[in-house]
Amino acid sequence: MIDTDLNGAFWCARAARAKCCLPGGGSIVNIGSIASETGLAGRASYTTAKAGLSGMTRTLALEWAERGIRVNTVAPGWTRTEMVQTGFDTGTLSENRTHRPDTACNALPSQPKSPQSQGFSPLTKRATSPGR
Repeated sequence: MIDTDLNGAFWCARAARAKCCLPGGGSIVNIGSIASETGLAGRASYTTAKAGLSGMTRTLALEWAERGIRVNTVAPGWTRTEMVQTGFDTGTLSENRTHRPDTACNALPSQPKSPQSQGFSPLTKRATSPGR
């Protein structure tokens, strides 16, 4: 799970930076999970991978901002798959913030945010006050 959800995303981001993000910038959007914030019993490798993905995304956003490359994570909530339905049926998961698999992409932003708009300065590589 970690190899696919975390390492795979890292290698894809590196390839995208090298091939797809031409001079002038580009955008990489990773698909996270609400599980990285809430935890999910019996799914330690999945929640660990998704939490790592969030950290990796924040770091790459800071490192690549000077090249005009935006890196963001979207965590749209639970997507109603067989595995998630089992969690609903057993009471392990709440049905708040759910999607059907065919509508989950509607949660993706049409224009991902830059690190600067999220309160990060690419020059200092640390958080700044909003509005600075």
